[in-house]
Amino acid sequence: MIDRNSILQIFGSLMKHPQYLSETDKYTLTPDDFYYRFDKYIFIAISNLYTNGAQRIQPIDVENYLSTNEPARIIFKQQNGIEFLQDADELSEELNFQYYYKRLKKFNLLESFKSKGFDTSDIYVDDPLNDKDLKVNESFESLEIDDILAKIKQKLLKIERNFIQNDTTETTDVFQGIEEIIESANDRLDVGIPLQGEIFNEICAGARKGTFYLRSGSSGVGKSRQAVGDACYIAFPFYYVEEQKKWIFRGSNKKVLFIATEQDHKEIQKMILAYLTGFNETKFRYGGFTSEEERILRQAVELIKIFKENFYIVRMPNPTIELLKTIVRENVLMHDIEYVFFDYIHIAPSLLNEFKGFSLRNDELLLMMSTALKDLAVELQIFVMSSTQVNANADST
Repeated sequence: MIDRNSILQIFGSLMKHPQYLSETDKYTLTPDDFYYRFDKYIFIAISNLYTNGAQRIQPIDVENYLSTNEPARIIFKQQNGIEFLQDADELSEELNFQYYYKRLKKFNLLESFKSKGFDTSDIYVDDPLNDKDLKVNESFESLEIDDILAKIKQKLLKIERNFIQNDTTETTDVFQGIEEIIESANDRLDVGIPLQGEIFNEICAGARKGTFYLRSGSSGVGKSRQAVGDACYIAFPFYYVEEQKKWIFRGSNKKVLFIATEQDHKEIQKMILAYLTGFNETKFRYGGFTSEEERILRQAVELIKIFKENFYIVRMPNPTIELLKTIVRENVLMHDIEYVFFDYIHIAPSLLNEFKGFSLRNDELLLMMSTALKDLAVELQIFVMSSTQVNANADST
């Protein structure tokens, strides 16, 4: 699935305006974007000529550059490289570079899926034979990269439903397992390690593996900070108490994964330091620590260093259900994570795009995200906690 016209246009535009290669916030091209060695050599030549100072590249410049590489020189000559680049220079319009760049990337994405066995004939048809095929190709022109990925994910979701539907339900008689309930109650097997707050622990029986807890609160009430506090309480067995002027042993020593959706790593780290030291979080914005506070901070840093493998942070600003599943499973496998905190469930553009075409309401999407977290807790036998934001009328109802 090679679009030679797009490649010709891209090479011609890069020869006229190689500065596109430095606009890495918009364009990312590597030799892997080109299938044939002939094209790879040309791209490498243009890229290196620009890196070495060329501002306008002629076909002869590319030929001279490749002349020092015998295999490249032979292929360039066999493929009539000078004539090809002359056509590219003459026929290309550099102002259309973005269009052909996007088109090349779309074809490369389809080729990648095809090479792994995915049927992409409903997205693009290599050799259209009828009106239906032509309509498919016509629609392809308006698709973005994210649209193509969404179509592939939809196919996978449909397959997944067909194969796991019967595994999500189970029927038993009322007596089955009843005696184990009595035994587990005596052994306190259904009690998890403590979370913050005695009343909350009494209600929930701690952070029980295989369960999913969901808290709700208004905007600005500190849902993220509360979640970070609970995660710290599980990960670190000590924290400093100002009233007693000492570090006390309280908490656990377990592995935690915190998935942040809005905050970056540094913001989460400030919250962790505030938890461990008992300092107001504003201290970490404006500084001005006393010598005593500096001493406590150094001790907190040393504590974090000792227990660093207990607390992993993943930043996921645009969560999707599939991405969330992958990240949680991967971290549980790689780091033996037992407790997962997902900052809070909300509607992100990527989540909307994941189910584009399914006509789902926002509340249904939120429910699906919650269900995915609950299923991960059961599947991996881990504790999962998250939160949701209530609307402005929640406090008055």
